[in-house]
Amino acid sequence: MFLTHRVDQPRLSAGVTHLAVIAYLSSTFVACISVASAGALESSDNFIVLVADDTEPGFAQQVLDRAEEYRQDIAIEWLGEALPPSVGRAIVNVKLAVETDKGLTWAIDDPRRTHHAVYLTTSSENALGKTLQHEMAHVVFATQFPHPNRLPPWLEEGIASRYDDDERQGMRDQILGWTARTGNWPDLLRVLESSTISTNDQLSYAVASSLVDYLLTQGEKENLFRFAVSGQRIGWDRSLNQNYAFENVDQLRSAWQDWVSQKHVLTLAQRPR
Repeated sequence: MFLTHRVDQPRLSAGVTHLAVIAYLSSTFVACISVASAGALESSDNFIVLVADDTEPGFAQQVLDRAEEYRQDIAIEWLGEALPPSVGRAIVNVKLAVETDKGLTWAIDDPRRTHHAVYLTTSSENALGKTLQHEMAHVVFATQFPHPNRLPPWLEEGIASRYDDDERQGMRDQILGWTARTGNWPDLLRVLESSTISTNDQLSYAVASSLVDYLLTQGEKENLFRFAVSGQRIGWDRSLNQNYAFENVDQLRSAWQDWVSQKHVLTLAQRPR
């Protein structure tokens, strides 16, 4: 049975419309105003952190320190170097909750906006850990690949999802295992071409993270980014041919499906009986 007791994290990817932003922010706007007016605030060259006044003393500084750490580590891991200070500055709004775990990054998408906006509604542990880390991945990539040249959602979400907690990772493994057993494979081209990934589309999240994992077995990170960037411009078949040993998406789909199936068989064989 799939895990359903936690609230999925909404992620604002390159193609999400302002209507989607408004829909999410409608439930958090009042809370954020309250945080801004009555909560604690800490800032640096890269972040402004706002937390509610019912958090423990020093919590805003803890979030700021951890955000700085994730921003640097993720950039070095995927881009080979840290981002310059103050470029892609983000406002991080934190509302603590016991049973909710939500994160959203509204990347700069208009010249009149000067900051990314990150909204977290989660536990103090996740506000310093996996949920914050996931959103920092969006901040890093939205800064390195700014609007209107954002990375495709499958790649940005696929990388950000690598920082998710074990529960979400396990749910995606379960989805992919079911897909491999039943043969109900998704349309890979649809995932590549999607302008957004719905927060309720856990299959696409699973495919995105798995496809990133697979492509990293076929080349370097530089190949992955070149494939994604040029694929949006010249087409996925041509970009695959230039960056990997695949002629087209159909060939990639077949190889990826075999890889997922083999991983699933290996996982079943390793389970205790």
